[in-house]
Amino acid sequence: MKLRPFAVLALTATLAGCSADGIPLMPAIVQPTTSASPTASGIDWSEARAHLGEVATVCGPVISTFTATSSVGSPTFLNVGVDYPDPAGFTVIIFDDYRGAFPFDPAIEYQGDTLCVTGEIRPHEQFVQIEARSPDQITAR
Repeated sequence: MKLRPFAVLALTATLAGCSADGIPLMPAIVQPTTSASPTASGIDWSEARAHLGEVATVCGPVISTFTATSSVGSPTFLNVGVDYPDPAGFTVIIFDDYRGAFPFDPAIEYQGDTLCVTGEIRPHEQFVQIEARSPDQITAR
């Protein structure tokens, strides 16, 4: 079993059987259980709020994009699942300081894609987001 750093796993042991004095007859079977419904590569965008503060991979469709050039840090927003300003949505935010790490304009490149982003899930006002500082954090499908 390969453990991924973004996966949240709880390990449970199941004894196959014990002798009369309580000594296991067979080794314990360890089964991973997840605390969220995983997609092929991570948790679904709609479940991100339940994982605040965790480093995880969140996946979903990019519904809209926007670069706020007049805001501090000129952030690019990739709105996943539902469109802004719906607080049920999930956002990938890329600040101007890190946009240069992307060899393309993320607002154009990821529009309409389904993507997975890995990072710490954080709250911002009533929204949930991951800040992307590198294209290595994002996989588009």
